[in-house]
Amino acid sequence: MSIISEVTNPFITTRQQIKNKNGDWVNIPFKEVVQKQAGHFNRSISEDGTSILTSFGKATTIEMFEFTNHKDDPTIYPLLYIDPRHDENYNSIIHTISKTGRTNPTPNILRLHHHEFLGVEYDSEGENAKVYLKKPIHLPQGCRLVLKGFNDSKSTYKIFWTEEVTEND
Repeated sequence: MSIISEVTNPFITTRQQIKNKNGDWVNIPFKEVVQKQAGHFNRSISEDGTSILTSFGKATTIEMFEFTNHKDDPTIYPLLYIDPRHDENYNSIIHTISKTGRTNPTPNILRLHHHEFLGVEYDSEGENAKVYLKKPIHLPQGCRLVLKGFNDSKSTYKIFWTEEVTEND
């Protein structure tokens, strides 16, 4: 390779570059946002939890999420974990606070106690409920979203989210 091509090569590159701690020019990582969705009609929700979304290690934004609770199974609730090593009930970042302490956000609890991110709507008879996300949740390190119930139940849900994917070429 000639001296001229080595001198002009940094000016020909089309990617933005910065110097790393060793003094070498490296490409600035390119971040792409990918949209994803999932949904299910009348899916069985187990007592152990049914995973809806797992996206650790990537910036994730849950844009829209809603699920149903039927009058026969009014105990389905979401759990949102931000640490892959801790996914017990107590480590979920979605819960409600009442006078008796911390509770899971079932539709009846959401109807009685305000929640910053979750809302609830009932049908005209007041029996079947839909729980929905009021505003997007941004999680810089990703998350795991689980639906859980006290009995083996059924629920219909849908979710839209985005993930940042870093590309290092």
